[in-house]
Amino acid sequence: MEFRYHVLTGAIVSFLLVLIFKLEPLVGLTIFLASVLIDIDHYFWYAFETMDLNPFHAIRWYLRFGKKHGNLSKRKQEEYKIPIFIFHNWICWSFLLIFGFFIDKIFLEILVGFAIHIVPDLIYLKRGGLSIQRKISISYVLKR
Repeated sequence: MEFRYHVLTGAIVSFLLVLIFKLEPLVGLTIFLASVLIDIDHYFWYAFETMDLNPFHAIRWYLRFGKKHGNLSKRKQEEYKIPIFIFHNWICWSFLLIFGFFIDKIFLEILVGFAIHIVPDLIYLKRGGLSIQRKISISYVLKR
């Protein structure tokens, strides 16, 4: 899913959560930022793979890759190397849940933001005929 849609979805859902559950605006901001900044792991992967730390190069690369990748058949898309995104998997979410209960509630707010980001990603993959495991399971990615 394109980044701009994550920003839009995160803003709308965070705002609605603040209104419906009467959350503090700072909590809503935390949830929104988490829903958007989860994608920093895409940059980490790019930097690790290319040894290039320039974030503008990473953005340019992802934009070119997205157009090229989107024009491929589903079968060809599945053949590409699947990157490991450390914040997009269930292990990270488990730690956030545990930390949220035992350390500070801000980890639960971050988890909510991550969920706001991940649910549309999973719907996008499923509708596109791609495995959702590629997004949420490190063992699936390593196995492939």
